[in-house]
Amino acid sequence: MKMNVREAIEYVSRYSPCPHNSLDMNLGNGKIWAKCEDCGEIVKQERIDKYREESMKFEKAIEIILENIKKG
Repeated sequence: MKMNVREAIEYVSRYSPCPHNSLDMNLGNGKIWAKCEDCGEIVKQERIDKYREESMKFEKAIEIILENIKKG
């Protein structure tokens, strides 16, 4: 299978971490767990900011790589 750099980046981009922006916080006692309505994952509420930070870092990394590809 042949793949150029742009195709590889587009493929990897599909696996971007979910930022969990749409959360149902009513699991259990409503203080520990949340379910993401976008991806279905159940996450600890205390880690939501970390998930969002990691998602932003991933998107920024892809953006930087694509910018550098355009520059040649």
